Amino acid sequence: METFTEKNLNKFRYELKYKINRVQYHQLKKTLSKNYFFEKHRSNVINNIYFDNNLKSYYENIEGLSKRKKTRLRWYGETDSLINSNIEIKIKDGNVGTKRRFSFSKNIKSNEFNLINFNVNNILGIKEDEYLHVQLINSYNREYYFSSHARITIDTNIKYFDVNSLERFYGEKNIIVEIKFNNNNNYFLSIPNQIDLKISKYSKYVNGINYLKKAQ
Repeated sequence: METFTEKNLNKFRYELKYKINRVQYHQLKKTLSKNYFFEKHRSNVINNIYFDNNLKSYYENIEGLSKRKKTRLRWYGETDSLINSNIEIKIKDGNVGTKRRFSFSKNIKSNEFNLINFNVNNILGIKEDEYLHVQLINSYNREYYFSSHARITIDTNIKYFDVNSLERFYGEKNIIVEIKFNNNNNYFLSIPNQIDLKISKYSKYVNGINYLKKAQ
């Protein structure tokens, strides 16, 4: 059986999301321990800049298209610095997904949007009529739990930043759990079922854009 390792992370895999509260968070951590999931390394801060063209990716998600993609720039640590960042194209097909990564080794601050737009479109070879623009910045803390054939991540302290004023941000109360595995194995579904978690349709990009729309 194929194991869940760093080498095959970019293959298509099942990706299931759950919105939980703080009580369920503590229940889940106990359940993971009982089911032989281990914390691979310390939690870290993930930052993303999301790109779009006339909100095409946003509306593909809202309309429920099974095949869709979104583009983001991801880095770890301090929100204002793009050190060791990567462009990621996230590709979804129903409940399975994969991603393509491109190195973004530019000494640019996270608020230099014109330079970021130019370099991202140049690296990806985007045509003028499909040009991507910065739409949203977010950050969150992520915990990582692994078994031999699956990975579970838990995201807390989710923040969405207004690209017009990075001092303004909107916090989300939900905690987001994602189960990622390579095979259609009902065993992994039994873990959230043990504490009665329900699969959610959830996108940080869509939620962030919605927060910004409400604030206008």
